[in-house]
Amino acid sequence: MLFQHTAAIAAAVAVAVAVAVAVVMVTMIIAAAIGTMYIMIIVGVYVVIVIVIVIIIVVLMLMLMLIVIGVAIIGLMIKTVFTIGIMRIFSKIQHRTLRVLPLKMQAGRT
Repeated sequence: MLFQHTAAIAAAVAVAVAVAVAVVMVTMIIAAAIGTMYIMIIVGVYVVIVIVIVIIIVVLMLMLMLIVIGVAIIGLMIKTVFTIGIMRIFSKIQHRTLRVLPLKMQAGRT
């Protein structure tokens, strides 16, 4: 399940980066064709904005992934603690019954 999440996030990041690169390339080609400083400045701003957006998306994805992993780990820890606790309780009960039963049987015999 965890690996599926990471794969999905990696795919999303790759797509975002690819889209950003494609957009930048297209705008650069257009800018080169027209060749004005004004468009180059716009492209520069555009590139910065796109990169910032991509970084934000990546950071959010990583945060989400970390939260998911954290929740999973915490869940596992709680589960193990509970299971160990229950096992101990059961083992104590078993020990008591095992200790008590022979005594009762002996008492019944005598």
